[in-house]
Amino acid sequence: MPRHVLAAGAALMFSMIAEAQADSPLPPLVAVGSKVRLHSTQVGGRLRGIVAAVDEKQLTLAREDGAPAIVPLNTVTSMDMVVRRKRKTLKGLAIGTGIGVLLGFVIPEDSEDPLCEADGNSLCSRGEAVAIGMVSGALWGTGIGALIKGDVWAPVTLKPQQSPVASGHRKSGFALAFRLRF
Repeated sequence: MPRHVLAAGAALMFSMIAEAQADSPLPPLVAVGSKVRLHSTQVGGRLRGIVAAVDEKQLTLAREDGAPAIVPLNTVTSMDMVVRRKRKTLKGLAIGTGIGVLLGFVIPEDSEDPLCEADGNSLCSRGEAVAIGMVSGALWGTGIGALIKGDVWAPVTLKPQQSPVASGHRKSGFALAFRLRF
């Protein structure tokens, strides 16, 4: 008898959870305060800004130029959201190295100076000038690139996904995920 009571209680609990999830409104597409860019048929172009408000029918966007924009969600054709900020260190390294190599060809070298080997202050060959230009340009470029950050964008699904319990479809199987961050 106690097993039947436990089974009936579990079935009742799961049916109440499924009913509560089916009645609850779906979560918004993006959170207030998220930086987004979107294309809308109402505006006829790309809008970019921070989400000020969102509901089931419209999205209010605080644009970068200061003017707010109210966009109906049914006119949005695509939307991207900033997921993180990324440093431009490698790009700075590449640009700095390239500029340094070019400057190495412009730096004057004095290969005919008799004190060239004894004096460490002058550049005795073009290769030495290019190497010094390349290393110094790479260091400057890496430092500047580490200070500059850019946005990493990800597409946002325009239609919210229902949970499997709320839609009546249950997925079976086992999932295991790991995340390793440095």
